[in-house]
Amino acid sequence: MLQASAKTAWAVVHTDSANGLNSISCASAKFCVGVDSSGNAIVLSGGTWSDPIAIDTQAQLNDVSCPTASFCVAVDNNGHAFTYTGLVTHWTQAIVDNNGQLTSVSCPSAKFCAAVDSSGYAFIYSGGTWDSGTQLDTSSGFTRVSCPSSAFCMAVDGNGSYAVFSNGHWTEGPVGTSAVRVSCPANGYCVAVDTSGGFSTYQHGSWSSVVKIDGNNTFKALSCSAVATCAGTDSNNNVLYYEPTKN
Repeated sequence: MLQASAKTAWAVVHTDSANGLNSISCASAKFCVGVDSSGNAIVLSGGTWSDPIAIDTQAQLNDVSCPTASFCVAVDNNGHAFTYTGLVTHWTQAIVDNNGQLTSVSCPSAKFCAAVDSSGYAFIYSGGTWDSGTQLDTSSGFTRVSCPSSAFCMAVDGNGSYAVFSNGHWTEGPVGTSAVRVSCPANGYCVAVDTSGGFSTYQHGSWSSVVKIDGNNTFKALSCSAVATCAGTDSNNNVLYYEPTKN
């Protein structure tokens, strides 16, 4: 069941006066972090949003992932990762990527993250450190990565290719569409959306045929909280959600 509207009303609860927000991640209903293109983070904690906190003075923050209220990682377009461990105003900077812009990060726990960049590299955070990266995509850069656990991650590049992390190794293959966003709520199951209003699901090691759900609109964001339960936004400012049909 797909509908181009939200189930309940949405309301503006906070505005980032510094610049546009690029990403938001919520560990719970009481804790969220948003990051913007001026290098700021805003934090929802104890029911109140903070003012913008400058954590990156050199670049824009592209993505953030918060598996718990005491651990988040944000990445920027200079190849840096910023780690939050419970103190709102303190983020630790690490140089992760010397090859390109980090475009996305996904952390299923405080002990494991994956990040991808605009040059086709993927990086793994484990044991408190980042690895040196693996170049997977030589024709295009990755746009998004999603990891439901440390045993499985999926990255897409917007040019028809994907990379999957399983059993400690990355492998590549074709998606069959220009997937720009991907969300994986469970190991081995992902949903990807593309630049022309379509979606495809990954399960049992392969992608389904693309199904048009939103005209020819480009998807801007996608989040799946469970198998067959997703919400997304598009270039026309629509909110779409997908859930199993109820009999």
